[in-house]
Amino acid sequence: IAALKTEQNIVINFILGLLIIGLGLYLKISHAELCLVIIVIFVIIALEMMDTAIEYTVDLAMQEVHPFAKIAKDISCGSVMIAIIGALIVIGIIYIPKIIVLLK
Repeated sequence: IAALKTEQNIVINFILGLLIIGLGLYLKISHAELCLVIIVIFVIIALEMMDTAIEYTVDLAMQEVHPFAKIAKDISCGSVMIAIIGALIVIGIIYIPKIIVLLK
């Protein structure tokens, strides 16, 4: 709840996740595919929350800018980006064929 109230990226990920799930239901993806989509969405949101926690912790612990603090923040942010790339691949594999069939 705190993350949804304070972090815009988590709100955006949550809304996009709901839209992607809605699109999956519209495209009638299988239960297994829907479960996979839900898992990747939850992984992204969970990693975004961990990234936020790491950023707040580093900011709290460091009184001045430190190169290690920047590295920690960059790596935690990178983990979210890697998960998003993986999710886009999974969602693309599931959704693109169904969208192509729908457009024909």
